[in-house]
Amino acid sequence: MNIRKEKDSDIEEIWKVNAEAFETEAEANLINALRDSGISYISLIAEEGEEIVGHILFTPV
Repeated sequence: MNIRKEKDSDIEEIWKVNAEAFETEAEANLINALRDSGISYISLIAEEGEEIVGHILFTPV
């Protein structure tokens, strides 16, 4: 497993991972909204081979 910063090319797969992780797509949509807001954040993905299997997003409170 590899942990790295997200790239623009990861955004669609990150959305899918988050949509699958929660009961609704609200959290996945919130992550996209936070990313689009311009707020400074750290977004890391976990990948196995070429597949994104996890995601974490840190934003200011």
